[in-house]
Amino acid sequence: MLPDLRYLPLFSDLPADILTAIAVKIEEKHYNDGAVIFSEGQAGDTFYVIKQGEVTISKLKVLAILQSGDFFGEMSLIDQGPRSASAVAKGEVIVYVLSRNSFQELLNNNLQAAQVFIFRLLETLVQRLRQTDHELVTVYETGKIVASLYDLKKTCMMVLHKLMEATDSAEAGLVVVWNEFIREYEVQSQINLPQEEVDRLFLDSRDPLFKYLLEHKEHLLVKELATDDRFKLNSNSPLYGTSLIASPLINRDIILGFIILINKSKVNAFSTDQVNMLSGIAAQVSQAVENIKHLEEDKSRQRLQNLKQQQ
Repeated sequence: MLPDLRYLPLFSDLPADILTAIAVKIEEKHYNDGAVIFSEGQAGDTFYVIKQGEVTISKLKVLAILQSGDFFGEMSLIDQGPRSASAVAKGEVIVYVLSRNSFQELLNNNLQAAQVFIFRLLETLVQRLRQTDHELVTVYETGKIVASLYDLKKTCMMVLHKLMEATDSAEAGLVVVWNEFIREYEVQSQINLPQEEVDRLFLDSRDPLFKYLLEHKEHLLVKELATDDRFKLNSNSPLYGTSLIASPLINRDIILGFIILINKSKVNAFSTDQVNMLSGIAAQVSQAVENIKHLEEDKSRQRLQNLKQQQ
């Protein structure tokens, strides 16, 4: 039975005869959770499209978490250079696989199908590059914000505004940071959310989203809250919507807080690229939180020293 490629973005809207010609060359493979699909430095000879599940792309640290419809390993169709990163299954994964040899056969036997496939691949890669340029600009501008400000609330608010501008699908958002003095997570900035309800929510460690983020310490993409089985968010929660993305603020494996962006009405409002951008910005904010806290501690020690000298 040939794989049904019509529902994957890379192949959608292609003529039936072209789809069939490509599908003949594609195999389906299954990977268990944690299975290494390929390792950094390994010779590349295979292109992958995710049918089901998630794949983590990493190089010393996690670079991206790809989901159904995403593809990777495309350069191996052109050359057999070493893989620039590792790919590992996250949960149970099913991928469609096109080897370099099969691609060469497609070129030799059905040039039209190969040309259409290459054009669609290039079209998608160009879209990725444009999106990446946009994300890099956002990360750069956010970096300037966190490097120039030494007030936590102001930093968090400016970063959140920048994220909301860069992520068109975000209708609401907030930044939460651990307050060591009151020993609680505190909302430092929020947009389009009821402040008092949100404040009360993060005082309650029983909140399902809050508990999930604390337990898993990973970036989160929820395509549809109503059907996501990882946690059940109460419809009365101020954070309830249709889809969301979130990223922990982590330093030395300690969760300093979270950034959460919410869409109230649209399924699949956020992409994996936006999650990756958010994770990069979260890393910047994490360092900024640490720096600002150290500055505040230094100021407190200086004030205490001045008081002792005055006595």
